[in-house]
Amino acid sequence: MEANQAKPDFYIYALVSTNENVKGENSLRVDVGTFDGLGESIEYIGISRNMPQKRLSQHHASKNKNLGMFVLDSEIKSEWHALRDEAKYVSDYFDQYGEAPKLQGAANSGKY
Repeated sequence: MEANQAKPDFYIYALVSTNENVKGENSLRVDVGTFDGLGESIEYIGISRNMPQKRLSQHHASKNKNLGMFVLDSEIKSEWHALRDEAKYVSDYFDQYGEAPKLQGAANSGKY
């Protein structure tokens, strides 16, 4: 009997605008950051369990090509905790700046 392969943990990330266009490898555009350190430059907050570089490439296809990604929190075991924590980051952003991040929209609505 084969051992079950564990699914990767969830992480919460923020997308921020950069002044450079994407050229080739996205791995250099993914870093670790803090909510307070990124502040108003945050354009989107999301959760994923995909590799960060893959998730960033998916955003480039649908949002814009000038985005960098910062992982805000990682090693979240439960999707319910990940959803709660993502909502808290968006709520904190709203409390500080009076609006949601610019590209934030209802999940899978195509609205941003």
